[in-house]
Parts: sequence; structure tokens; C-alpha cells
Amino acid sequence: MPRAEQRVAQRRASDAERIDELLEKIGTQGLHSLSPAERRELEKLRQRRQSN
Repeated sequence: MPRAEQRVAQRRASDAERIDELLEKIGTQGLHSLSPAERRELEKLRQRRQSN
């Protein structure tokens, strides 16, 4: 696999892992538990996932 494709695959895996962490927090503590920065991060990750 070319290096650029490896980076994209690693970023997707990292993004998916972070999304899982944030969703786990929402699931256990509720949406209100996310900080403003975490909400922005989740939105950014969601948008990036949709564009791929």
C-alpha cells in the first residue's frame, strides 16, 4: 500500500476510535457531558467521515 494510502487509513482508524470514545461518553454520561471543544471535535470528525 502506498504511503499516502497508509496515512489515510491510519487517520480513518484514529478518527473512528475517537468517535467511539466520544459516543461512549455520550452513552454513559449524556450529550450534556461533552465540552464545547469535544462537540466541535465530534462535528469535525463527522464532517470528515461524510466527505470520504
